Order: sequence, then C-alpha cells, then structure tokens
Amino acid sequence: MASDQERIRERIKELLKKPGNGNCADCGVADPEWASYTLGVFVCHSCSGLHRNIAQISKVKSLLLDPWSSSELENQEAETSLLAALRTPLV
Repeated sequence: MASDQERIRERIKELLKKPGNGNCADCGVADPEWASYTLGVFVCHSCSGLHRNIAQISKVKSLLLDPWSSSELENQEAETSLLAALRTPLV
C-alpha cells in the first residue's frame, strides 16, 4: 500500500508531464526539480534560490526531497491548470 507521500509524488510526476511543466518557468532549463507551490510553477535548482528570496510571494519545495501536504499539492495542481489555460490559444 502506497503512503500519502508516495501518492503525492506520483501526482507531481503526472503534473510534470503536462505541456509547459517540463521546463523551468523562469529560465527554461529542462527537468525542473523544484516547485513554487504558491505560484504553481516548476523551477530549476538555481531559480529556486531566487524564489526563496521572495518568500512573501513564492514558497518553494523540492519535488523529491521535501514532504508535501495534500493542500500544497492541490494548490500546485490548481495554479498549474490555470497557467496552462492561460497559455492555450483562444482560437
């Protein structure tokens, strides 16, 4: 039986497969390993440090090393979906 953290990690992996999530939202490098769960974006290690400096706006976690709560994951999913909708052409 999978633990809560294992299920959360699987959901994060699924989010990474969605268009636009496979690259750092800031610099574009492939395979981001961090996320700003308040902004709903995935970022690389270098850019995660920048996000830590704006903690009043962006809270970051490692995708693999940090434990995630269900509410943090839900916020990441909601924000990621909103950003994907904004990137989708209307016509």
